[in-house]
Amino acid sequence: MCLPENSFVYGMGSFFNILNKEHRKCFHIAQKNRFFFHSSIGYPGSSFFFKTLSNKEFKNNNRLILKIAGYSYDQLRYEVDESLKEFNLSNLYGFQLWEKLPMRSENIDIKELNKIIYFLEDLKKNDIIKKIFFQLEPNKFQIDEIDFFDGYAFYGYPNEIQLEKKHYDYIINKKKIFLQFQFFGGRSTKIFRESFKNKLIDPNNVDIDFLWINSCLEFSQNNFGKKIFYVGCTQKSRRLLHLVKKIKENQNFTSKSNDMNFSDNLMYLTKVNYPIDNHFNHLKKIRSKKHLFKLYLKKNLKI
Repeated sequence: MCLPENSFVYGMGSFFNILNKEHRKCFHIAQKNRFFFHSSIGYPGSSFFFKTLSNKEFKNNNRLILKIAGYSYDQLRYEVDESLKEFNLSNLYGFQLWEKLPMRSENIDIKELNKIIYFLEDLKKNDIIKKIFFQLEPNKFQIDEIDFFDGYAFYGYPNEIQLEKKHYDYIINKKKIFLQFQFFGGRSTKIFRESFKNKLIDPNNVDIDFLWINSCLEFSQNNFGKKIFYVGCTQKSRRLLHLVKKIKENQNFTSKSNDMNFSDNLMYLTKVNYPIDNHFNHLKKIRSKKHLFKLYLKKNLKI
């Protein structure tokens, strides 16, 4: 089964300022073109921005994927409940668990994990969600041990993906869904975009942004087929409008990248080692009205 039309996911991991016209414009472009949205209660101001600007006509809730912790059953239940309440949801497209699972003596705690899976499956049966995703980290889990997720998230850039080759093949063969993060190249490094730029005949081309987006789209559609959500975060409307234009051209890419690197041969590895010990307290802090007020003050007063 193919994914719904327009499988680009507008990532809301950065701070979105409701007072910023460009931020609002990007959101309106995304919902008008029926893009999906990726967010979390752990992204300050995201739920406020989403709820305030969502137009009921577009039914954005049905196209929302929320990131939650899955390292324990209790924490997952808490974040599911808080997510539904904070985003004012009766249903959404799905939840994405970050790369931690319940562990005991360096092995997966199967009993605890089963409680999580049964709970999430009940949400699906009750039409609260449609899909469950898990973020894979290279060399951490055997994918056949966790083959109950609908799809798997990872970081991917032209021309490398932070997946083990066997996991990539497994997802393809099992017809699972790819959830590719940092579609535009990632905010933590410009290494891929700069490498692309250096290969151009005219590296000073004013349309470097557009050429790069073309390359990203071609890479994703070539190497993951039609069962992919590619997640990108941008606060520049010109970039988003260009992506809309390229998607509407409905190009049929067919050739896979012969030089694609996997986890054993990466140019750059995105660090995802987020500790769980202080996660609950950290989540409480960044969700507070005081923290959000400070962010707005900093952004709008240029502190």
